Amino acid sequence: MTIQAMADGIKTVLDGIAALDAVYSIDEVPGQISSCPCAIIYPPTIDYDPGLTGFTKPRFKVHVLVNRADIASNISDAIAYAEGSGTNSVPAAIAANHTLSGAANWCVVEKSEIVYTEWNGIKFTTVEFTIFAKSPYA
Repeated sequence: MTIQAMADGIKTVLDGIAALDAVYSIDEVPGQISSCPCAIIYPPTIDYDPGLTGFTKPRFKVHVLVNRADIASNISDAIAYAEGSGTNSVPAAIAANHTLSGAANWCVVEKSEIVYTEWNGIKFTTVEFTIFAKSPYA
């Protein structure tokens, strides 16, 4: 169970959300955004659990870029990704496969926030997720 395997597990889960045009894992961050909505998984911050030797606690940031920030319907579209249920729900997708198909002991969405991000000079309405996983060292 490696960091890359957990990131790829998150990618596989998010690939199941049909509304996303593309999902990029930590080793695939694009130079340009060619279509939206898309999800970008960033390398995690990692906490080490001193009480449970051999366990890591990575927190992945995942950005769902909904669309260019100047499109009025973006907020309602963004909310659909942050909701706790529904076909576009990131938390529901993670909860339905909380072991990331065996890449983690468990995984959960800790929080989400609707923000505006910039990618190559273009502003996007974005839902930023913090996804917490727990896994023994590889």
